[in-house]
Amino acid sequence: MKDIHIFFPPYNELLLMPELGAAQLCGWLRAKGYDARQTDLNALLRGMETREERRVFSKPVFYADRTIWSPDVPSLRLDAVLKACRKPNAVYEKLYLSSVKPELKNCRCAGFSIVMSSQLPAALYFCARARKDYPRIKTVLGGSWVSCSWNALKKWPELFTFADYMVGYAGELPLERLLAALRAEKTIEHVPSLAFLKFGKVAQNRIAPELPPEKIPAPVFDGIDLNLYHSKKLPYQTRTGCEWGRCKFCAHVYPGNPRAAKSMAKVLREVMAIQKKYSPQLIQLADHATPLPVLDAFSRGLIARRANISWNTMTRANPGLDRELAQQLVESGCTSLAIGLETVDDKALAKLNKGISFATVKANIRACSQAGLPVSLFIINYPGQSLRELEKTVDFTISCGARLSYIAFERFALTRWITGRDWKYGSDAPGQDTELDSFNLPFHGEGVPESSFRALRAKVAAHRHKTPGCPAGKGRLAASCAPRNKC
Repeated sequence: MKDIHIFFPPYNELLLMPELGAAQLCGWLRAKGYDARQTDLNALLRGMETREERRVFSKPVFYADRTIWSPDVPSLRLDAVLKACRKPNAVYEKLYLSSVKPELKNCRCAGFSIVMSSQLPAALYFCARARKDYPRIKTVLGGSWVSCSWNALKKWPELFTFADYMVGYAGELPLERLLAALRAEKTIEHVPSLAFLKFGKVAQNRIAPELPPEKIPAPVFDGIDLNLYHSKKLPYQTRTGCEWGRCKFCAHVYPGNPRAAKSMAKVLREVMAIQKKYSPQLIQLADHATPLPVLDAFSRGLIARRANISWNTMTRANPGLDRELAQQLVESGCTSLAIGLETVDDKALAKLNKGISFATVKANIRACSQAGLPVSLFIINYPGQSLRELEKTVDFTISCGARLSYIAFERFALTRWITGRDWKYGSDAPGQDTELDSFNLPFHGEGVPESSFRALRAKVAAHRHKTPGCPAGKGRLAASCAPRNKC
């Protein structure tokens, strides 16, 4: 009997490669002797969907009140989601029958990895259908959505009428122990990081510490057809946590998220093995921000081994990122670097606790441009920001021309992790307790008028369309770009 099949549910149009979490879990569980497999339902849907199917999967359950901070962001209210997931849905059913039900025959556990809230309704629907067709099967939700929602789960016992269990934070050890309990038909009270329904209330076991990355095997992508994606890219993580981890607006660093890294010998060995086995066009280091010493050692290692691997990553602005290092990165196969700028105002950067200066970002862009290494920039519209500040930031990014391969222009999103930080973003809006989108909670905040934000966002989008080397739409990064204009 198969132990677990992990599904990555639709709908996430931004994900252009296999999801890393399921691949890492499969690698760990297989090394421990469990039969663990995976299916990217999101990629399968995008390969076969009709316009109507895309509309059904991507539409929000309920639109947010336009008086709150993010009026263009769909909301997932608890009552609306539960109502929608209990109704027959021909489009959901089609994907379930074709790609979920067949994989669950003779399977102990159906897992669903959720990294965006938009994937939750489909995952709950598939859980309900799986439990109906296979009464003995156990359903489990995991991924960053469960982790971000961990402190709110006690308020949502209704969700456990769909899923038997939810696993928070690092899933390797909890899933291994859960599968061991299911094999032996033992109780699950000892399984760490597990949430479940007990006497009608949500019980949550203690959180397990994250395993050292050095002890975790490489991710496996067996069973995933890379031809389903826009380009054949694979993710790989060199470390957990963030080398800085103190930005007050960041939704990716959660409480207790430790900073730990794999040895460079292990990184190089695993990356080269992934390249040899799966032949991706590019490997993306899926770190929150790969530190400069790691970039230096990684690139030197690839050059010494004549690895012929194309790769990219995100990193923090750093005075050490000079032309010489940028040329070394290019020689090793690096196709682009992504750097978080957020704003050109140094006082605002200090307020956000970004830990960088605008001058450093400009120097990094210049050095990379001289070396022929494209740079992507992230800018953010945060609460309390003035229109003039945001305009100056947008104008700067546009003035860089083709030195930038991509400009990510985002609005601040309030996650449940951020609500406990000392920076006051605004005031709570009704519905936070029943809002299932834990990555974007409703709140009242002052800042750039909505009409101005939309106009600036359109200006950035227009620039991406007309600038050579700066691709438009779907977040794809250019492989190269010619230097032009001075920053």
